[in-house]
Amino acid sequence: TLLALRLVLAEMKEMAMARASIVGALTVLCLTGAPGFAQAPERNLSTMRDLSADLANSYLRIWSSSDEAALADVHEVYAPRVNFYGRVLTKRDITAEKMRFVRRWPIRRYSLRPGTTRVECDSNRGACVVKTLMDWEAASPQRRAVSRGVSEFELGVGFSGPQPLVVYEGGRVV
Repeated sequence: TLLALRLVLAEMKEMAMARASIVGALTVLCLTGAPGFAQAPERNLSTMRDLSADLANSYLRIWSSSDEAALADVHEVYAPRVNFYGRVLTKRDITAEKMRFVRRWPIRRYSLRPGTTRVECDSNRGACVVKTLMDWEAASPQRRAVSRGVSEFELGVGFSGPQPLVVYEGGRVV
């Protein structure tokens, strides 16, 4: 109970920091503008890599926070249609799937394993793929269930609009 309250407060602090990181990344993209990507591809590939890595890291921090923040994040970071673990889903479908997940696993912790993140970008397609190992733990005190492990995690980020959006999410438990 007291420990759970402390965990919730820590998660809320992490969520606020993660949101600030995403807003910062989006601000940089908005200030550079989409036309800039076509004008200076080498410089912009570096920017695309950085924004993609930041988005993946922030995404996992938010999913380690409160259910409300995690679900709100779906509307902010996902494209209207996403290749989600081999299925093409709408943002609404992803929200429903994520809602089921947070109900089943109300306590979640995700973190990128240091030194494992690779980002590959294609300036012609205006997209990057972040590949990393992710350590995770999910718990449901009501069900007295805990699950933990390591997964290969992939996040595809598209840069065709005014802000980077997740266009692909995939991976597998290792």
